[in-house]
Amino acid sequence: MADNPDPSSLLPDVFSPATRDWFLRAFKQPTAVQPQTWHVATRSEHALVIAPTGSGKTLAAFLYALDRLFREGGEDTREAHKRKTHASSIFHR
Repeated sequence: MADNPDPSSLLPDVFSPATRDWFLRAFKQPTAVQPQTWHVATRSEHALVIAPTGSGKTLAAFLYALDRLFREGGEDTREAHKRKTHASSIFHR
């Protein structure tokens, strides 16, 4: 019998605890394309993600950026608030 990895081990350590907790409550585990995409994002590299519909491409592409946006410290401006509110509405279920 094959061992199933702990889903939290598939999320990069760079995600904030809040993002990790949200992801693990919302999904059983990352899809195949997501850890690969996050690995590229953490290195600030460009990527073209090609995968079937429903494979988690959109979340893979934006989760790292959204997490970083919410972790920005000291930016307490109206523009920052608008960006964070818009970004959070994208993934509100």
